[in-house]
Amino acid sequence: MAKMKQGDRVGEYVLEGYLGGGGFGEVWRACHHEWPDQVVAVKVPTDPQFVETLRRDGWGIHKIDSPHVVKAFGMDVSADPPYLVTEYVDGRNLRTILQSDAPLGVKHACEVMDQILSALSAAHAAGVVHRDLKPENVLVSNGNVVKLTDFGLSYAAELPTTSIALSGQFAQGSGGISGTLEYMAPEQRAGKDVDARADVYACGILLFEMLTGERPSGADTPSTANPEVPRWCDVVFSRSYCRLANRYPDAGAMAKDFHRQRDRIVVDVNEPMPVEPADDSPPKLDLTTLQRSRLCPDCGQPNDAENQFCTRCGRQITEQLRRCAKCGAWPAPDDKFCIFCGKSLGTRNA
Repeated sequence: MAKMKQGDRVGEYVLEGYLGGGGFGEVWRACHHEWPDQVVAVKVPTDPQFVETLRRDGWGIHKIDSPHVVKAFGMDVSADPPYLVTEYVDGRNLRTILQSDAPLGVKHACEVMDQILSALSAAHAAGVVHRDLKPENVLVSNGNVVKLTDFGLSYAAELPTTSIALSGQFAQGSGGISGTLEYMAPEQRAGKDVDARADVYACGILLFEMLTGERPSGADTPSTANPEVPRWCDVVFSRSYCRLANRYPDAGAMAKDFHRQRDRIVVDVNEPMPVEPADDSPPKLDLTTLQRSRLCPDCGQPNDAENQFCTRCGRQITEQLRRCAKCGAWPAPDDKFCIFCGKSLGTRNA
């Protein structure tokens, strides 16, 4: 495909300025050829193999009704060049903000996360999983309105992973894996089919990164990496950045708990607070379940026997910890491989 340049016309729009590019193509700021005050963003693939990625991006955006997802104004994958026209966001992406301002204040980080979860809640309700959530795909306008973009790796929940076109920062031709490695859920790295919980996992990483200025490692929580972070943020983080079975089922559930935990804080948002149970009454468990569970001595939460840390408050609940020597993560007692880095763990004490 021919390289685009300033002044080229794509559909009804004239390219004004290059905004950026990635593995699949370029993004330009453009204006309408008759109405120059109508400013948009135009995406153009740089290789024919990524036309399907462009189509998927357009359809993903089109299916989602949310003020926090960029709107699609037009698409023609049969044109020369193929293109997608979307809303232009005058601002910065979250990566640029983190590079200059991290860690963000708790209030600012929570405002951004609230809007990300709103966008993903609408996406998941529409059956769309983003699959490549990362700071580069979170746009923040000059008015602090968050918009999610780049749904080129998204898919309707019933599609298998192996059918997805490869693009973005990480692509493995033989395994059918797409996405950005640093924000990818363990099941996604393994090339398995994924659902909304893969986006939830990435949200946990984004929350940690906004609050601390770095990505999580091992059993770190936001408040251990940054003492100014209140403990309720640890609760939300520990239910998103965790094993698949313990994760929030989708962004809607994560948003609901995020609001519930946050709204219980009645003093300054930066003041660390004790963590209250998520429900007003203790969980109802039968005798068999209780016998298989470990009760947290701090909050009373029943945990699966394989858990080394409480899934509610993060407290260590085993006498002897098992830790991955390569990445510092905390595998379950019977895991043969680390779910984060894939290292063989060997014996239970590896």
